[in-house]
Amino acid sequence: MINPFEAATVSRVAYLLAALSLVFTITNYAFLSCLFIVLSLVAIIFMASPTLKLTRLHLAIISLYIYFLFSVLFYSPSALIDFDFYRRDGNFFITFLPMLLYGFFPIELDVRRLLYAYLIWVTLANALGIVCFLFRLLPNDREYTFFFHAHNAAGGFLCAILGACLIMFFYRRDILSLLMAVVNLLGVYFTNSRGSIFGLCASLFLVLILRGKHIKKLIFSAVLGLGFLLTWTYPVWKEYGMRASAHSIDLVDDNLFDRVGTVVDRGFFLWPRALYLWLQSPLIGTGFGSYNDIPYDLVGKEHFIHWNRPENFIYSDAHAHHSFLHILAETGLLGLALTIVVLIRMYEFILSMKDQLVSKVFLVIFWVNVWSSFTEHRLFTPSQVLPFSIFMGLAMSYRRFTYKKYHPPDNWVRNNLLAE
Repeated sequence: MINPFEAATVSRVAYLLAALSLVFTITNYAFLSCLFIVLSLVAIIFMASPTLKLTRLHLAIISLYIYFLFSVLFYSPSALIDFDFYRRDGNFFITFLPMLLYGFFPIELDVRRLLYAYLIWVTLANALGIVCFLFRLLPNDREYTFFFHAHNAAGGFLCAILGACLIMFFYRRDILSLLMAVVNLLGVYFTNSRGSIFGLCASLFLVLILRGKHIKKLIFSAVLGLGFLLTWTYPVWKEYGMRASAHSIDLVDDNLFDRVGTVVDRGFFLWPRALYLWLQSPLIGTGFGSYNDIPYDLVGKEHFIHWNRPENFIYSDAHAHHSFLHILAETGLLGLALTIVVLIRMYEFILSMKDQLVSKVFLVIFWVNVWSSFTEHRLFTPSQVLPFSIFMGLAMSYRRFTYKKYHPPDNWVRNNLLAE
């Protein structure tokens, strides 16, 4: 059992590691944004506390971790000791870790102040990146990648930041928030990341215009539209030989692929391929990380449990470009259901925040992550989701601190209050 002094020390160290991790979330060339992983062993001590009470969000995240972990162990256990797995196929295990870890620690902090400082830091870094881009000092001089490897990674990250800055300006009406919004708007424009921009626009429409109303109708419409699309494109995909992607067929000129081919690739190849895998193993999928392990070698009972057994396990960015289809293909209905439960619990947690400004900022970023996941596999990507996950983890820590402050354990009451 850890004593109060040690607990306070650990909490301060945990907060420092979170702050340092946030500083380095502006790039994926270095992996210092994962400094919070150091807390993993210490978290076990807090987990053993008899007074520990887990929230519904925490329980949902733990359940998702357990299910995905078992899926990996059955599909490719060697992946768990491969760095490339955590960087690509298994980045979920890193991205959602702050919420899992920090939910155990009671930390006293000012989330709003840290959030505002973080937005200032990112905006300054973005201003520097834009200058470097305009003067052709970055590796990619055609599309703005900020300090990331790819323009979509930069677009997803900056759209979440821009959404937060717009909410800050909406509430604070100060010149600094406006300037931050303008700078980050320029960054988003230069990234040319259409999926990210779609996610941001949909999020702002939902939060600022609809004010959280008609959410179920919008999601149902999106799912229904996807279903209608796949009823058309899936038979076409099968008729044309079930190709892995549009790159394997000379459908469009290479110079036009960024504009025309990416739409064709998703609708006629990547999404139907995910649907195919799900139909082979509807309940548990074909294995965590199996989508890009081609050619497929499915074993088992078709349309019941059909597991992929490839010659080589491939860790790459060749995902389904749709988070929910990707999850459905690899982990089945069970994996998708657990993921949706986690998202619902996150949404409930955000709405329950007392600080309305922070709640609205979190809400916009949450929906940016969700809606951009309809055209990309963004739900687990560290470049876009890790900063949000760290802030969510810190908010969970602060919630635990306030609970412990106003609901002390029984032995503390006996020793301190009844003794008087």
